[in-house]
Amino acid sequence: MALDPVTATLLGTAIGAGATLAATALTGSMTRARERDHKVWERYVDAIEDALRDIQDRHNKRSAAMDSRSLSEEQIASLPLDDVLHSEVKLVLFGSRDLISAIRGSRDALRAWVAEFKQYQTVVDNPDWEYGPRDIERVWQGVEKRATQAEEAEDELLVKLREAALLRPRRRRRWRC
Repeated sequence: MALDPVTATLLGTAIGAGATLAATALTGSMTRARERDHKVWERYVDAIEDALRDIQDRHNKRSAAMDSRSLSEEQIASLPLDDVLHSEVKLVLFGSRDLISAIRGSRDALRAWVAEFKQYQTVVDNPDWEYGPRDIERVWQGVEKRATQAEEAEDELLVKLREAALLRPRRRRRWRC
């Protein structure tokens, strides 16, 4: 049986329309997937930026305390010792195990520095105790050691954040629908 021109035209139109619909659906699906990946990547980068701001803030507060050799209760309260920062929560959601480990290491080093600084202030603020200048200087050296450890932990965290920021969004598969 031969195809007459009307049937051939209708068949060609149907095939063309089907191909157009399939292409439109595939393109829309791929575009949504790309936009979803881009949105997740933007949130991840925002979390990295927030963490960098928090690290800089902690560094500035520690430097000011080390320069003045005093740490007020208000300064201690402004440091995130017990509660987890919002930026760190976001990084835990998106980050690798190495990054999470670096976050915890930085927080632990900060806590150790604050504890050592409190001990130093206890020694300095209580002249009734029998601490001499050598004892005070020995305790201060412990504070400096903890400050160095905190800076090293933050440097490690910065390295992990830079590594995370250089990564590109990974593709799960080539074609997503």
